[in-house]
Amino acid sequence: IHWPFRLREGASRPPKPGDVLDFDMEGVWKEMEKLVKDKLVRDIGVSNYTVKKLNTLLGFAEIMPSVCQVKLLAFKLFFNE
Repeated sequence: IHWPFRLREGASRPPKPGDVLDFDMEGVWKEMEKLVKDKLVRDIGVSNYTVKKLNTLLGFAEIMPSVCQVKLLAFKLFFNE
């Protein structure tokens, strides 16, 4: 899962307040787990997840993410979000 949210249709880039919407993280993850179980992929992972969102995912995941890619900008740290 590249982004832990979805954008409203027609949203600007970068998104403005109100453009960012929740999504069915558990449903998407369960579908990705099926790909592993069906041997269509070996690994699944996430990127751009905060600690809070990653903990939510770990609460229901049967298969743990193989990777959690995080963009690190020296001028914008968000470790505790």
